Amino acid sequence: MWLKAGNRVLLTSRPYGLDEAGLRKLGLPQAPLEPLPEPLRNLFVARWFHALGKAEQSSGLIATIRERDDLGPLAENPMMLTALCVLWDNGGRLPEDRYQLYWRIVDNVLFHRFRDEVRQREPARARLEVIAHGMHVGDRVSPRESPAAEISHLDIDHILRAFADDDQYNERGAVGPVARREELLTRSGLLLPRPGDRAAFYHLSVQEFLAAERILRTEDDLLSVIRARGAVAEWRPTLIFLFAGKIGAKTPRWGTDLLDRLIAELDRAAVRANPGPAVFIAEALDLCLAKNYAVPEELKEAFRGVALDAIEDEVELKARNALALTLGRVGDPRIFDFRDAQDNADLRAYVEVPAGAYPYGREGRPVEIREPFSIGRYPVTNQQFAPFIAAGGYVDRQWWSNKGRAWLEEEKAAEPLYWHDRRWNAPFEADFQPGSFGYRPKRTAHDAIKRVADAIVQRKTRVLDFDLRAYFDNVRHDRLLEKVAQRVDDVDIMHLLKVREPAGGWGELLGGRGVLRLGGRASSDGRGMGRRRPRSEGPRLSLGRYVAGRHLQRG
Repeated sequence: MWLKAGNRVLLTSRPYGLDEAGLRKLGLPQAPLEPLPEPLRNLFVARWFHALGKAEQSSGLIATIRERDDLGPLAENPMMLTALCVLWDNGGRLPEDRYQLYWRIVDNVLFHRFRDEVRQREPARARLEVIAHGMHVGDRVSPRESPAAEISHLDIDHILRAFADDDQYNERGAVGPVARREELLTRSGLLLPRPGDRAAFYHLSVQEFLAAERILRTEDDLLSVIRARGAVAEWRPTLIFLFAGKIGAKTPRWGTDLLDRLIAELDRAAVRANPGPAVFIAEALDLCLAKNYAVPEELKEAFRGVALDAIEDEVELKARNALALTLGRVGDPRIFDFRDAQDNADLRAYVEVPAGAYPYGREGRPVEIREPFSIGRYPVTNQQFAPFIAAGGYVDRQWWSNKGRAWLEEEKAAEPLYWHDRRWNAPFEADFQPGSFGYRPKRTAHDAIKRVADAIVQRKTRVLDFDLRAYFDNVRHDRLLEKVAQRVDDVDIMHLLKVREPAGGWGELLGGRGVLRLGGRASSDGRGMGRRRPRSEGPRLSLGRYVAGRHLQRG
């Protein structure tokens, strides 16, 4: 009946473990996977969640992929898109931090590939790291300037043999490099065979992440690594992973100090010849801004000078675009406020359009402008438009034409369509954990209960009950303020917090009854402020947390 209805069965397989000769011997047709276009990506996600009985979750992931530029290349790849689906299903969000995103993708893939062999998981990851690193740097005999996208089996064997000599404790045993290589090619899901006895990682970005992980394990002086590799464009993604991983293990101050040293070394003529090091600084600075770290004004000003010089010198277009994007985020001095301090129009923000006839539309039909008018020099930003919304601009009909008022009533519009699109706004929930449901937009106690129910279905049936009230009594005031200073760049607020510590200590505010809320952003993450912390990560533990109580708010 099913076949008579016109349906067909297509049996496919990935040729892991087969070389080119083996594939020819089987005589099966081959169809290499092409990058998934957006309609197929959306269909893939919708059907993936439909199969789990969670069809309502697909729209959130589809919207997130569309909004985040860093997810586009991943979503084109079926396996990486599957990994995104798994991560989304586990918490209803994806890490904003690209480093954390890849860490979880790699961890998830290896967890499922070595599900029953936990002791093999970490050694396999370490071997993948040294292979990725070898593909980046080569060896003493044949060093590489740029990373290689593929590697021969013989080179892999050479890398694994050298790794075994350096780490005899973990790599000891009768298994040789050839067997190790075959295990990675057939089981890891991350390193795949290629024709001609060669291999490559499933996605280049995975190779870049793993190479950065190896450098983090083995190199203490990252400044020299960045200096040596920063001029090579192909190294930049790896260096950004490296920067993100290190700043996560240290402090934001470490990161801004490193960027300050790098930017002081830039020379205008050198940037004009090779803008690569300046672009790395731009992308690293952008990472700091996206995480809302307190970036010193001196560093911002130094970057503005470098970016404006590079734009004036008309450096290579892609580099100029990257510098300009970060320039806009630190504050482009060429863009003026629409009004000055006296609430009068700041004419520097506008350009006058004289009266006359102008071509309009694709057809270029002439349109007559009878009276001159002024228009902003650049497209309006959300920050510039915010006062209009705050003043009730969508309610006050005096600012709208008759057609505009009719549109407002028909669409029930209260703000622009992309007002909350994360591409045009700073991240709001970057520090929340997936298991946190208290005081979060569009999350309720019912969602927390559903997470517990889903965990039970996944056979996570052990319950650990923590009473954290006494834990918060040990919160250190200096550590708490240090964490807050990473998120709040406001001298007055920081001074207020220092002089207004509650009589009962900060634990009175945090101890199981509420979260600290500043400037409209809330975080219940108390990492590093006390002496101990219960772990909330791991394959057998699902954290569900709903805080009931009150906020401390400004006012």
